[in-house]
Amino acid sequence: MDNHGYLYLCFTCHGRFTNIFWIDASSESAIDLRLQQIGKANKIPESVSAESTLQWIFERHDWLMVYDHADSYQIVEKFLPQGNRGNILITSRNRGLNRITSHQNALEVRLMGEDDAVSLLLQSAGLSSSVGQMKPLARKLVLELGYIPLAIDQAGAYSNPQNRANVWLC
Repeated sequence: MDNHGYLYLCFTCHGRFTNIFWIDASSESAIDLRLQQIGKANKIPESVSAESTLQWIFERHDWLMVYDHADSYQIVEKFLPQGNRGNILITSRNRGLNRITSHQNALEVRLMGEDDAVSLLLQSAGLSSSVGQMKPLARKLVLELGYIPLAIDQAGAYSNPQNRANVWLC
């Protein structure tokens, strides 16, 4: 999920959850590190570890944990809090993660159609969809990106001049 996706999720979920925890789930060490950071930030009284942080989270209600970029269900499964006091969202390209959730709770993000993909790219780039000379180039780019919504949104956001910081060389 890109930063726009995180901001959107936070905005739409504000008030619904007592806590939202973002965890880079691309590796076991990344999950362990992030859980330790969450534990330290929340001043868990026990010695801070992934296990003590998960126990602390389990004792709360109405939380959301986002395991982002999960590659392996074997890794994520080790770090799931017990019980049903909160919610877990896992983002992954690996369909094998269906093994740790019920089928009705899995949602596959499908590829976009060309017109929708071009519109998303232009919108993310801060360009009007009426810019005729940009559409042929945009069509080539979304084709190259495989019509994947996240890739298209990130490419557009990267090319948006409003998203760039001013850099001064002295």
